[in-house]
Amino acid sequence: MKTEWEDRLKEVIAEKGIKPADLIRWCKISKSAVSQWKSGRTKPTPANIFKIADQTGYSARWLATGEGPKQVKDENEDARNLYRAYIEATETARQIVDVALQIRKVEGRRGNGE
Repeated sequence: MKTEWEDRLKEVIAEKGIKPADLIRWCKISKSAVSQWKSGRTKPTPANIFKIADQTGYSARWLATGEGPKQVKDENEDARNLYRAYIEATETARQIVDVALQIRKVEGRRGNGE
């Protein structure tokens, strides 16, 4: 069953005992941003999803979409390497990837008649 971002975040927080201070430290965000994520008012950037995945062992794909394996150990090595490269990339490189993902998402909607 596909879930919403805020439900997946709450699940990770509960299962791993994560505190807001952890998210603030990992993602370099404000306490307000954490509250907005937990309420579903906003979603994290792909870079922050990868940071949360890296710190918790959850799959970035599952965190972002609710699809695919939940745990990193269940992902293939190529996916793990891609996530690691994204985290280690420069800000400009991450922005390029983010734009490419947005374009792909829009094109996917067009292909589905949306």
